[in-house]
Amino acid sequence: MGITVAVKVLGAETIEESASRLRWLVDSQDAKARQTELLWCRTDDALAAAITIKASRQQLGAQGELRYRAATPAPEAPRRSYLDDWSFAATLPALMWPTWCEKLLADTSVDADMRRALSIATLIVGSNITIGGAEKLLSARPSHRTVNEQLELLYSLPRWNSICRTLISLSDYLVTQGSEIDYARRRKLVYSARLEWQDWLRIRGESADETLPRTAPQQPDQALVHLRRLGIDEPVEWHPPLKIIGVADLT
Repeated sequence: MGITVAVKVLGAETIEESASRLRWLVDSQDAKARQTELLWCRTDDALAAAITIKASRQQLGAQGELRYRAATPAPEAPRRSYLDDWSFAATLPALMWPTWCEKLLADTSVDADMRRALSIATLIVGSNITIGGAEKLLSARPSHRTVNEQLELLYSLPRWNSICRTLISLSDYLVTQGSEIDYARRRKLVYSARLEWQDWLRIRGESADETLPRTAPQQPDQALVHLRRLGIDEPVEWHPPLKIIGVADLT
């Protein structure tokens, strides 16, 4: 049986076709056996791992699809170390950028819990870090609804595949290009009474809006003044280019 399956799978022309030929076998396994197969993907060659992950996709759920990059043409097992997770977390705000949320979820209600979940979802791409570990790295505040609930809500949307693919693309961009803001440093700053609360949220990367003008033209931007006073040569606010979202069809 194993040799017959291997011949049929390897004879396929694409990873997707190979996965479809293997899916019946994956579906017939119990949860423990499927988990073992996924663990083996860490040591399998890239092609075998990609086929196994594609074949297992229906059982992965939202977290698994992000960790195993299942929405990409060639999925792979999570490999990022905790040290890499720690460095990567510095490129992400605790709450996903408002402009990104508007594009990703144009017709869905987005509150602070969802924004937090989107940042955590980006952090777990290609990683084995737990949700709790991701929350600690992002200094995420306790939410009324769990991150898992938010991810399951996203997973239930018809355009989940595009959302997943976009979050993976965002993760890749931040890994290769970095961020203009060190959010880990921002999260350690101490609040100054000299600042309006909204300016403080902007510095923290937790502002609810990135589009409204902050100050009258003739007045200095107090948030920027505060950063310069601390010796931080960064913009007050920033977000990755929206062209990353344009790669995916989010309709």
